[in-house]
Amino acid sequence: MSNDTAPNVFDGPVDVAVWNEWFRVMYPRVYYTLYRRTGGNADLSQECTQAAMERFLRYRGYEKVENNQKAVAYLTRIALNHLTNEHRSTARLEPLEDDVPDPQRSGDERREQLNLVAKRLGSKERDLLKQVYAGYSTAEIASQLGIGYNAAATRIHRLKKRMAEILTDLKEYPLTP
Repeated sequence: MSNDTAPNVFDGPVDVAVWNEWFRVMYPRVYYTLYRRTGGNADLSQECTQAAMERFLRYRGYEKVENNQKAVAYLTRIALNHLTNEHRSTARLEPLEDDVPDPQRSGDERREQLNLVAKRLGSKERDLLKQVYAGYSTAEIASQLGIGYNAAATRIHRLKKRMAEILTDLKEYPLTP
């Protein structure tokens, strides 16, 4: 398909029939990119493509691009971002109980190490660790805590730094059971 087959909707007012034709031509271009990216998941590809088209109109993406080629790139980026968010929300881990496994180690050793670290954290830090481990994004954590995005990012950064300090202390001064 060449870009010439889609009507140009970027030069001024266009009627509904022209927009419908434009979407009919552009939709498959975005859809098939997602279809390949998802390994053939038609439902997820369709959902993300539709969400991208909706955002393109709602947030007036057509004012940010000059031609059909840039519109396809813009729509594809929106759709891939939506796909990433969908994957993140469906790939959440089970809620944690009292301990959180460290992904750098395996099995019981990992759990034991993380329990030692968690015991040295405060209750708020442990709660934050559980949210991070569960796969919540910084924005979602900020929303759950009722704070701004930057504040949540700072807390996560400080938590990681604190955990690194604790791990260093444990290596230097191992606890014997």
